[in-house]
Amino acid sequence: VGSQVQQTLTLEQAIELQQELLRGFSDESFVKQLADLKRAHPDKGSTKFKNERQKLLMTVQSKVLPKFGFEGSLSGIMRMMQAFSAPHLVASEEITRVGTAINYILEAEPPSVDEQKHDGSAAGIDANPVEVAEPAKQHKNVQVSLVQYPEKEESSPLELEVAETATMGEVLAAAAKALGNDAVLKQGRLVRKQGVSLVGFGRNDPLGKRRRIFLMGFELK
Repeated sequence: VGSQVQQTLTLEQAIELQQELLRGFSDESFVKQLADLKRAHPDKGSTKFKNERQKLLMTVQSKVLPKFGFEGSLSGIMRMMQAFSAPHLVASEEITRVGTAINYILEAEPPSVDEQKHDGSAAGIDANPVEVAEPAKQHKNVQVSLVQYPEKEESSPLELEVAETATMGEVLAAAAKALGNDAVLKQGRLVRKQGVSLVGFGRNDPLGKRRRIFLMGFELK
């Protein structure tokens, strides 16, 4: 099967392929190796980091792609990407959702050693709730808009008021209070766009000058 090239994918095949990649990229061993690689190469634009990252991704891709008619090689990856550019796949919300989850895992910055010790986790998307912290005192408040990702026409941004010195964890805590639903602390992920990918914020990352942030993993209603 690996020597054959499948030029097209049905929606069901594409989703299944994505799900298998997501499972592989979410594996604890893979996540740890990726985090170690990122820490060893602070310059994410270096050729060495890109080459090492591609080798690591290939450990998953080379096993998954042949199941769907693509070679487990760089050539196979290119052909797979071409297949995913088909209109019926580009228009699929499910394809977008799973693709976003994959990008989030691959692009998110690894937690610090102290954070790992604190939450006991190095397995990709953090499943632990964000601790609700008291708002910073003696600092002015600012307005922040949380926007659903992927964006939906029927979904309105959630407007929050937080301290200008707030962390992203405190922004999520404010969202939980505004919604009256603590589930957003466990399920919600604050992200930003970086090119065609998404990059996740850590719970201790500062809000800074950002006033519009994407929320994924939790539906705003």
